[in-house]
Amino acid sequence: MRSTLPRRAVAVLVLAAALPLAGCGGTAGAGSGDGTDTAGDAGGTGEPTAEPTPPTVTLERTGGIAGIRESITVNPDGTWRRASRTGVTAGTLTADQRNRLARMAADPALAAEAGRPADPTACADGYALTLRVAGSTVRWSECDPATAALPVSAGIARLILDGTG
Repeated sequence: MRSTLPRRAVAVLVLAAALPLAGCGGTAGAGSGDGTDTAGDAGGTGEPTAEPTPPTVTLERTGGIAGIRESITVNPDGTWRRASRTGVTAGTLTADQRNRLARMAADPALAAEAGRPADPTACADGYALTLRVAGSTVRWSECDPATAALPVSAGIARLILDGTG
């Protein structure tokens, strides 16, 4: 008698592959399916509820007691690459980190921070940072008192450093 195990295994695999697609079907009036539906908009403004897509963001950090030099690039899909003299690491931000990065990168205050004079204070054993976001560049030193006036840039840098460390 022949075994039905291979047929059952194939049936289970087909079912497992099709199950996630079951939620993809829409109903009339349910929206466009492109992630920008407004039906669930709690504010009733009719605006899309999808998170914005973050641009490519690059953070360079140099200095410190050890004299580090590292560059971290985060792509729009949340994948990142961190290069330093100790090597290269890579990974992916969590969905929450990616959404927070997208919101901060879209903050109009970032353009104002990029427009300020780029002459960061040099200090012993401090880090100098350069942040590049969608054509804007912000430079500062962690020990510079003016850093307090860069909440968006410093927030993006902290998110990147925490999310890729």
